[in-house]
Amino acid sequence: MVPYRTIFSTINEGEQLKLKHDSVLYFCIHVDDLLLLLSKAGVGCYICPNFVGVYDIVGLLIPPTPAALRRLLVICENYARDFCISFNSLKTKCLIIIPKERRDISAYVEYLEFRVDDKPISFVESFSHLGHLINSDLSDDDDIAKRRNDFIGQLNNNLCYFKKLHCHVQYKLFHSYCSSYYGCELWHLANSKIDSFCAAWRKGLRRIWKLPYSTHCSLLPVISQCLPIYDELCRRSLNFARSCITHNCPLIRFIAYYGIVHARYYSPIGQNVLYCFKRYNCTYNNFLFGSVNNLVNSFCSKSIDDSTFSTANLLSELICVRDGMCDIAINFTKEELQSIIENVCTC
Repeated sequence: MVPYRTIFSTINEGEQLKLKHDSVLYFCIHVDDLLLLLSKAGVGCYICPNFVGVYDIVGLLIPPTPAALRRLLVICENYARDFCISFNSLKTKCLIIIPKERRDISAYVEYLEFRVDDKPISFVESFSHLGHLINSDLSDDDDIAKRRNDFIGQLNNNLCYFKKLHCHVQYKLFHSYCSSYYGCELWHLANSKIDSFCAAWRKGLRRIWKLPYSTHCSLLPVISQCLPIYDELCRRSLNFARSCITHNCPLIRFIAYYGIVHARYYSPIGQNVLYCFKRYNCTYNNFLFGSVNNLVNSFCSKSIDDSTFSTANLLSELICVRDGMCDIAINFTKEELQSIIENVCTC
């Protein structure tokens, strides 16, 4: 990229004004020289010859040692001084991640100090970056708990503001506004905390369809005509891995390929892919050249027996009759229909 000084010297006043309003483009141009300086410093993290010590346009510095971090901070401070940029020390946090085999050095962490703009940087145990909660032990527990709480809040809003609508309308709103599960592609699928997230999802569906809390879990995806939540998370994880291994960027392709094929269970992406291979009886060629969606859908369809399918269809029809969505002459009151539904759900 051409340094921003050269660009500004070759455009007229009207174009300069337009560029100033485009803050994203202006920022990228402004820090381009800083990114080049950081990559040429010879410190930081590298994958083969590729420098990966800066992530998200100086939003995240990734050094391997305290000395490397101090060197990168000095480069940032010098650049800021030359071009009148100010780094906010109050918004700058330091998160230290220590490998399991080096936990013996944890006692020395409290003596470390880093400064930016001649002000100390505070240490944190966890930090939210791009909506994903990262903690010092690299576990997904905190992020899963946060997503679970966000999901419950969205569900309660949906039920509160649209409680007078039919269940089918509420479910469509639920599917549109409560099913993003942002960041779930990065979760370790074998993490036991995912069970609590899945339990919250099932409880939410029972509330939407006005079903008793003891309703069999296997009935809920069939009534809702969707994948079980855990298989939905697996599907998204597989699609994310395949998008990485077929990405246009060579660095992303290399990291994904190395994690899946070579590092395997030592890599987060490799662990998830191999876990899904075992769960869905999938091969690497099926994963790379086949349809992930069809693979997961086929597995879920085969896991539903005829009895469960028939019971779920009966429940769907009873829900439609209860909510007045079917023009059928019946001799049951709404309360009696609800009692029948409860019996069918728990038998």
